[in-house]
Amino acid sequence: MLQVIFLSKEGLISIDDRLMGVNDVSMVMYDKRVADPQIVVSLKGDEEAEMGLVSDIHENLREVEALKLNYSSKTLVD
Repeated sequence: MLQVIFLSKEGLISIDDRLMGVNDVSMVMYDKRVADPQIVVSLKGDEEAEMGLVSDIHENLREVEALKLNYSSKTLVD
C-alpha cells in the first residue's frame, strides 16, 4: 500500500485529506503501519516547504517504524 503525505509551503500537513500537526503524523501512521507492515510512504512537499518540518515528519515516521519512504518536491497549486 502507498500512503501519501502532502506538505505545503505554509507548513500544512495532509494525510487522507485531513489536515494535522506534525505530532499527529506518528499516531495516524502507526495505525496504518500496523494494518499494513509493508506500507510505503510518499512525502510530497512544496519546493518551498521548510526542511526542518520535513525532518520532523521523517522522525515521526521513524518512531512508528514506517521506514519505507520516498520524497518528492514540486510547487503545489495554491
